[in-house]
Amino acid sequence: MTDRANAPWWTTARPPAWAADLLLAVAVALFQVGITTAITHEDGADVPPLATVLLAVSGLALGGRRRWSIPVLAVVFAATFGYLLAGFHMGPIWLALIIAFLTVMVRGHRRVGAAFLVAGYAIAVAEDPSWVSAAGLAAWLVALVAVAEVVRGRRAHADEQRRRRRSDERLRIARDLHDVLAHNISLINVRASVGLHLLDRRPDEARAALVAIKDASSEALGELRWVLDSLRAPEDAPERASAPRLAELESLVAQARAAGLDVGLEVSGDRRPLSAGVELAAYRIVQEALTNVLRHAGPARARIRLVYGAQDLVVEVDDDGAGAAAASPLGTGAGAGLIGMRERAAALGGEVDAGPRDDAPGFRVRARLPAGSAA
Repeated sequence: MTDRANAPWWTTARPPAWAADLLLAVAVALFQVGITTAITHEDGADVPPLATVLLAVSGLALGGRRRWSIPVLAVVFAATFGYLLAGFHMGPIWLALIIAFLTVMVRGHRRVGAAFLVAGYAIAVAEDPSWVSAAGLAAWLVALVAVAEVVRGRRAHADEQRRRRRSDERLRIARDLHDVLAHNISLINVRASVGLHLLDRRPDEARAALVAIKDASSEALGELRWVLDSLRAPEDAPERASAPRLAELESLVAQARAAGLDVGLEVSGDRRPLSAGVELAAYRIVQEALTNVLRHAGPARARIRLVYGAQDLVVEVDDDGAGAAAASPLGTGAGAGLIGMRERAAALGGEVDAGPRDDAPGFRVRARLPAGSAA
């Protein structure tokens, strides 16, 4: 497989910034020199070598506009107004200066850009002091500043959106890692404790505990591989298993039973495939709820209920153990697992309630998720 990081830039779909700037600089230089030369020749005049040099320098300087935006603006400004003050034939000599000015403004150097703008306006008006020229130039400069502000605002908004997407992705990965590790390590910890306790007296049961530990560790490694593969670039990521779905709840229940937890599963309503996001969220909520029962409830029974409604899916996990006193209600001070449940549900437009049961001892997690059908 080709290493995109080491591949030549011309073989990639999008050239790097320096290559794009170099191409722009050459294009602007050729445009300014070519068009101005053509206009000059049309008027029956020759183009002095110095004029060509100044136009070429102002265009080629744009090759460093991202790295040295202010020095580039200074060079382009000097070359452009040197051409103007020398009295050479007029043409599209302002293009490089407009690009350099926009670059400085968009990159946030607004005071520097304003200083060059005022200086340029003063020089231009001194060359042509008529009020018509002064008013027309002022209107053009106001429009140029407006364009710079619009572009700068859009760039800032795009940067914020990228930062938000990166933050959301990091949060998603952190939730998945927490759910996978907390659940499977809790299972391993419980079964290891049982195995150590029974190792000498009942070796057969200790062997069963070791088998359960092996299965839980294999499951954890598989899910960790799935989470970590999502960090790869899409074109480099190997084909991997799909995200956990509600059809796999039986396996999750079996793992919990192997760890010594009495778990029941009830399903009511029109059971049907739902969107991948809803099924993953429901699976993770059940997984985290069972993890909390294993960690906090002590000897307990747990009951999972899935209720498929026309508009939503209700997920309930109840236990009758002693974990209600140790677990925080969902909200301020809640553990990372409970907060992760809420974030998963909220991202889909759903909600999660968690806290001690009102009708009996124990703890209850109840989630409502929109039941969008699978596409």
